[in-house]
Amino acid sequence: MNVLYCKRVATAWLIALLAGCQREAPPPASQQAASEVAKPVGAVDDTPRALTDEVIARTSVAIPVGDSGRLMVIPTGQDAPDQYVRVSPGPVLAPDVEHRLLVAQGVGITEGGEPYDGHASGGNLGLFEFTLKQGRWLLTSQVPSFARRGSWGKVGDLQALDLGGGRVGVAVNSESCGQGYCENLLEIFALNAKGAVPVLSEPVVNDSEGWSGPCDDMVKEAMQARSKGETELDWRLRHCIVVRGDMTMQRRSPKDWPDIKIDFSGEAVDIDEKTFEVARANKATALVLRYDGQRYKPINGRNPLSKQ
Repeated sequence: MNVLYCKRVATAWLIALLAGCQREAPPPASQQAASEVAKPVGAVDDTPRALTDEVIARTSVAIPVGDSGRLMVIPTGQDAPDQYVRVSPGPVLAPDVEHRLLVAQGVGITEGGEPYDGHASGGNLGLFEFTLKQGRWLLTSQVPSFARRGSWGKVGDLQALDLGGGRVGVAVNSESCGQGYCENLLEIFALNAKGAVPVLSEPVVNDSEGWSGPCDDMVKEAMQARSKGETELDWRLRHCIVVRGDMTMQRRSPKDWPDIKIDFSGEAVDIDEKTFEVARANKATALVLRYDGQRYKPINGRNPLSKQ
């Protein structure tokens, strides 16, 4: 066989082999950047979970020990370190067709990843506005923290409110307990893209059963002490209270702020430490409040838990 012919065949075969092993060149950097920009932003729907996930995607941070990525930084001012908050969904309000307001709640987190869930540690409330553009909900403004309420890291119960005339708000029923006594504060915040404005604050629960036990059981124990000849009642058996208030809204017209009615039920029981005499005070009553242009003010009835 011709030697020159063999060299030509071998050279052609080697060139073909090397060509087959070459990798496709990466696209230019400009094309890569365009691909990244084209990634969709915004929530696909306006459910609490979808909007909360979008908040986290746009504002989440990592802490030194790492986390699940559901943390936000809450600025606390120049004289105090920023705080980390683990965010969870809250109510979604619709002031109009193209806007949504998400009230997100969260528990504070230490840099070690542990929650601030002690008695004096309330939960954080943040407000986030979304605007509908091209079929997706975009985060357009935010107030990361407009209030801290509750205890043990929990805010309490949140309720979305229609305040009439296109206005929206949220009712916050927060609980604080100490030494067996629990108290709840009902607050209403009027919401808009700029923030949350407090318009109502009323105590709605006072419950001592965590300390005294049921009031009727306390009375029975006091009577047993008297029958045994005791001359002075133990201080734990001298007072019991269980009072709760439930809120309803009374609309006057579609454009007016609704009146707020709180119906109270329950009683307070006091037992004299010397005579063992039992005094029961029925706390069943109602309080009606009306918006005066700045806040809700009482117009009828009373709050049996008010300290004023």
